[in-house]
Amino acid sequence: MTNLRRNGQPSSHNIRFHEFLKEDPRYLIFLMAFNDSHLHGDIKSNPRAELCWQMPTTREIFNITGRFYIIASPLKITRFPAPKVDDSSTVPALQYWESQRCAVWTSLSSQTRALFSWPPSGEALQPGQERAMKVDAMLGNSAKADTKEQVVHNVALDNFCLLAFKVGGMTRLEYSQFPPKRTVFTLDEKTQEWHVAETNP
Repeated sequence: MTNLRRNGQPSSHNIRFHEFLKEDPRYLIFLMAFNDSHLHGDIKSNPRAELCWQMPTTREIFNITGRFYIIASPLKITRFPAPKVDDSSTVPALQYWESQRCAVWTSLSSQTRALFSWPPSGEALQPGQERAMKVDAMLGNSAKADTKEQVVHNVALDNFCLLAFKVGGMTRLEYSQFPPKRTVFTLDEKTQEWHVAETNP
């Protein structure tokens, strides 16, 4: 993903796609650690970004424009409002997204959950500092709240964020054929309808 920082300098990050939001596939879900100051800072300074997604087998390239939302623990303070997915729903947006965050957390492997208890990316390990290799404690397990494993689990869960990207437009490039083909998809914000046009590649 790329965007522009406040100082006008470009930023670039490799982020790993997790899944589409089931209730609204316009949202792409990524995982993020709250203490990842580089990615967190770049998104806070400018939540609008572009993703480049390349399919090596089909040789398709998708350039996707949209906006990021950081879905953090309720204990964290973030200036981003949580987006409302379903206007007809009576569930508050913050409550909906927290349920999504917890559902994704419980679906992760023990080793993946442990990553969120580690120090920030790029930070040097201190002498004797240990990193958790797995976190087996799950949500709602309060019987062993004072154990080291539960403490590490709670730290990791507090650091765990969803990075929701709402797609606003997309360009699809197909190089597996000749001539190559470029298709532009544009979302009308008022009608929420997609417009499709083929353009010169």
